[in-house]
Amino acid sequence: MRYCGDWHIRYILITHAHFDPGGEDILAAGEVKRSAEEKSKKKTLIALHPNDRHMYDHLGLQCCSFGVPLEQYVPSAKDSKDESGDVASYTLPPPDVELKDGLELSLAEDSIKCKVMHTPGHSQGSCCFLLHHSGSKTALLSSGDTLFCGSVGRSDLPGGDGAQLLQSIQAKLYVLPDKLMVVPGHGPFTTIGHEKKSNPFVRGSRTGARL
Repeated sequence: MRYCGDWHIRYILITHAHFDPGGEDILAAGEVKRSAEEKSKKKTLIALHPNDRHMYDHLGLQCCSFGVPLEQYVPSAKDSKDESGDVASYTLPPPDVELKDGLELSLAEDSIKCKVMHTPGHSQGSCCFLLHHSGSKTALLSSGDTLFCGSVGRSDLPGGDGAQLLQSIQAKLYVLPDKLMVVPGHGPFTTIGHEKKSNPFVRGSRTGARL
C-alpha cells in the first residue's frame, strides 16, 4: 500500500489460494481491500480462479493446520479466535471476480492489459498473469508459484499435480517469447528463454518436459 501513492488499487489478483508466510499477499487480501477502498472511496476487486475457492474459503483452517500465526500477518484475525485460541474460522471477503483462462483485465487507468493464464499444477486454480503496456512493446509475466528461476512450484500441497504442472509450463508458458521477463512469486526474476535452456525440472520444447 505504501508504494501506491494516490493510485487506486482496482484488483487484488490472486495467483493461487495457498497460505504463504513468505509472501503474505493472500493472508492480507481482506486488509488490503478494506484499506484501499477507505483511501480511494472506490471498489477494490479480489480476483480468484474458482478451482481454488475451497482453499480460499478455509484460509484460517489452512494456517492452523500448519501452525502459522495468522494474526501476525492479519491483526483482525484475532477476532475470529475460538475458545481454544485458534483462528480456524477466519475467512476472507468473497472474491469479486472469477478468473478464467483468456480473461483480459484493464489496469493502471487502462494503460496495462492483463491476460489471465490458467496454469494448474501447483494448485488446481493456479494462474499466471501476462501484462502488456498498451503504449509500448513492454511485457512481463507474473508467474506466481508455477515457474521460478531454476525451479518450479511444489506439487505436493493440496490441489497439486506434478504432471499437470509441467504440462501447464510447457503448453502455456514455454510458447511465450524467449525474451519475456518472468516475475515469480519467490526468488529472482528470469526470462522464458533462460528457463527453457537451464531449468532442471522442465526444459526445451513443448514436447521436451522432464523431471
